Amino acid sequence: MARTANCNPRPLACSFQDTDPRAHRQQCGDQSRSESASGGPWKEPHNCTQPVVVAIYRGSLCMQAPRQGPAKRRRGGGIRGKVFGYSDDARLRLIRRLSQVDARSLDIPIMVTLTYHHGHQRDDTAHIADRRAWIARIRRRYPEIRLIWRLELQRRGAPHYHVILWLPRGDRRLREPPAQRFIRTAWHDIADASSRAHERHGVAITALESRTHGYKYLAKYVAKEITAAERDFPGRRWGMTSNVPTRPRYVLRITEDERRSLLDVLNKWLAKRTGRPEWADWYTGYPATQHILADQPDIRDLLMAAGIDIPPELEECTDDDT
Repeated sequence: MARTANCNPRPLACSFQDTDPRAHRQQCGDQSRSESASGGPWKEPHNCTQPVVVAIYRGSLCMQAPRQGPAKRRRGGGIRGKVFGYSDDARLRLIRRLSQVDARSLDIPIMVTLTYHHGHQRDDTAHIADRRAWIARIRRRYPEIRLIWRLELQRRGAPHYHVILWLPRGDRRLREPPAQRFIRTAWHDIADASSRAHERHGVAITALESRTHGYKYLAKYVAKEITAAERDFPGRRWGMTSNVPTRPRYVLRITEDERRSLLDVLNKWLAKRTGRPEWADWYTGYPATQHILADQPDIRDLLMAAGIDIPPELEECTDDDT
């Protein structure tokens, strides 16, 4: 069986549409996939000889079979409207993006909380310009910095940001007093330069203990439910710089038979984990991408249970983000 595994592949998106569409159409034809009565479209084999690509990230597995038939033209675009609230789709995108962060090349991060002094926020949209100005100032001082931010509303209605910041591995400047003074001063000058109270309490900095601690710290705020006031509050709820590494750690290419075997294993695992067999049937029967949140030891066990050969590095995988 032809399969390759690469521990340092190029960045790979979840769509995995990196094949020649003309050759793909010649191999797969223009026929649609029919659903079987016993459990979804994945029960029917693909009429395609191209391998199925499985990307394994730090905290997730992403799999998509080659597209059958001609690619559909995407429609849409135009001017983006205002963003309000924190939708389920936005929450899911943040959770998935966190599961893909590969911080092995980065140093242990710090957590920064940016707040406004009571009554000193100019209007409901001022925080957006303030956040952008603060990030721009930080990146001018540290061009190689990476960060992920999450916006929340406090009980008193003022917005505040939780930000994780990384520098390259071995660069500990963010944990030293000069860098932390700069971070505090930058936010104070932008948000409320005339307030002495904001100067003292506008920024809280926590030096995290490990790389995995950063994921867990931010995940706590990801899981929070939004209040009624937040639903009408304008602005995106999270974002990240484009240089945050999100490449997969391993890329496998498996056959269609192995794909269906893996989906059977995933179906049982999801049904047991969630207690919702009908949801597991629906999700593993969806003909597009399967994106499963799981730790690497769980991913290793799932692949082995499906009879898929895995690279030796994954067999002995440990949490090396510490």
